[in-house]
Order: sequence, then structure tokens, then C-alpha cells
Amino acid sequence: MRKMISVLVLLIVSAACGIFVYADMGVPDKAEYTVVTGINGVKYYSDSESAEAGQSAGTLTGGQTFYVWADADSGLVRGTTDPKATSEQFDDFVFIRKSDVMKSNDRVAAETGKAEDGTRYARTTGELNVRCGPGTGFDSVGTLKKGTDVEYNYTFVTNTTWVYVTVNEISGWTSADYLEKREKVTEEEAPDDQQQREQVTETSKSQSQSQSQTQTQSQPQTQSQPAQNSNQGADDAGTLLIIIVLLCIGAALLAAVLALVLIQKLRRQT
Repeated sequence: MRKMISVLVLLIVSAACGIFVYADMGVPDKAEYTVVTGINGVKYYSDSESAEAGQSAGTLTGGQTFYVWADADSGLVRGTTDPKATSEQFDDFVFIRKSDVMKSNDRVAAETGKAEDGTRYARTTGELNVRCGPGTGFDSVGTLKKGTDVEYNYTFVTNTTWVYVTVNEISGWTSADYLEKREKVTEEEAPDDQQQREQVTETSKSQSQSQSQTQTQSQPQTQSQPAQNSNQGADDAGTLLIIIVLLCIGAALLAAVLALVLIQKLRRQT
């Protein structure tokens, strides 16, 4: 009887240890929203050995969104450009150098772009976001009204051309697709600085209030949607973990039933 109980306890402990080992290994970190930088794009690699040898598998466009799932050795991170990716696809994720990845709220300096030969002048063709970096994946730091005159000295070419502008208190990257080139604005043509500053400030305040109202009205949805995207892999791993636990419990119960049957047979024989 004591031997049967010892065997049963050993089975249960082994199953528990196996569950903890599985939970510790093979489940990648949840995704972190990041953005790829690089004027001519950045190289990605199929594995860490290829990265060390400099054998790239392709190039990602500068400013493209990249989802980091786990840190790797030798200054590499592992991830994907697919926002719907799950942990089941982890083996297919690519490696990229950590120095080529930035968070969406990090500021990219003007000097990372290509210096122009002299100052360029342009005017916005509509309301235009100014962002932390050269790509739509970067956060907005303000908005310029239609007809705002801007000057720039640096360009950053990704899938489109981005320019670094400074208008009053707003500095950052904006898409050149929404700028029309023009000659230098003379003092007679230049709008009053105070009026332009008020226009830019009012636009930024209006955008902030609109975003605040949208977040307040849809707070439950805003809080749940990112979790669904970033924790999809964790949900899949959790489901698999539950299945393993249930199987282990079933195996333990089956072992207990067999032990009881065996004990009853031994008693009948004696």
C-alpha cells in the first residue's frame, strides 16, 4: 500500500515539474511596439549565426513597424513585421540588430537624415502631423495647419521622403508628400509670428482634446485591443498549458484508480 502511494505521489510531482519547466522555456516575451530606422533600410537575418557572418536574408524599409518578441545574443532582437503574429510562428521570426530598432515615442535626430545643400522652403497643402521620427509608426508631436510655411535642411528617404522641420515650438519629421516647394518667404509675405504660433497651438490643443475625448468614450476598447495584439502569443501558450495540466491530472487520476484496483485484487488473493 505504501509503495503504491509513493508511486502515485512521484507521478504527480513529476507532472508538476514538467509543467513548470514548460512554462519557463519556449514561450517568448510579449511583443513590444518598435520602429525600424535607416535611410536605406536595415538588414535582417534568418538566424544569429547569419547575422554574425553578415549574411542578410533581406532588407526592411526605414520607418517600417517591427514587433520585437525577444532579445537575442550579440546585440540582436527577434521579431516580425506582422502585427497579428503569434507564438506559434516564433520559429519563422527574423533577427535584426538592436541598434536598428527604436520605440515609437523615441525622437530621431535631424542629423540622421541626409544634409541638404542649403535651406529648402515649402508650404503645407493640408493639416500635417509632425512626428518623432521619419515614419507613420512614430508618435505625433503636433500638427501644422494648411498653408504653414516651413524650412528644412535634412531629408530622410524611406518608402516616402521625410523632412525635419521646426515651426515655432514644434520640431520633428513630416512627410514631404504634403508639402509644396516654394521660394523663400519675404518679410512682407510672412504671416505674423504670434498669429502663426496661435494657429499651431490651437491645432495641437484641438487634436489633444479630440484624442482625450476619444480615449474617454472608448476606454474599455482602448485598453483591451492592445492586449489582444501583444498578448496573442501568451494566450495561445496559456491554452496549451491548460491542456497539459488537464492531461496530467487525468493521468494522475487514472494511476490512482489502477492502484485501488490492484490493492483490491491483492486483498482478495490474501
